[in-house]
Amino acid sequence: MAKEIARLGIIFTSLLITTNAAAVTVADLLISEVMVNPAAVSDTRGEWFELYNPTAEEINLHNITIGDDGGDSHKIETDLLILPDHFLKLARTGDSALNGGLIADYVYEDFILSNSGD
Repeated sequence: MAKEIARLGIIFTSLLITTNAAAVTVADLLISEVMVNPAAVSDTRGEWFELYNPTAEEINLHNITIGDDGGDSHKIETDLLILPDHFLKLARTGDSALNGGLIADYVYEDFILSNSGD
């Protein structure tokens, strides 16, 4: 999992603990899909990635920082839950008319993934 995150340039920097006895972390999440270089729209409008929660517990991304290898980052400052066995799409633009038709669950605007390696 750590190699996948490093290769995609997405960095998660905090741990999450649920109120149940078992603890889950962002390391339990899987990056299931990434759109780094969209063909239909520009990168600034069309980049997105999808996370999957394979656990039996919801995971809250509040206070998690996502970023690229260039040092750009975005901190999620609201509750953002990924339910068990569900996906969550994080995108550069939330307007599906501008981003190539994607329905985003969360919008970040603080970084762009490099097409040549980030």
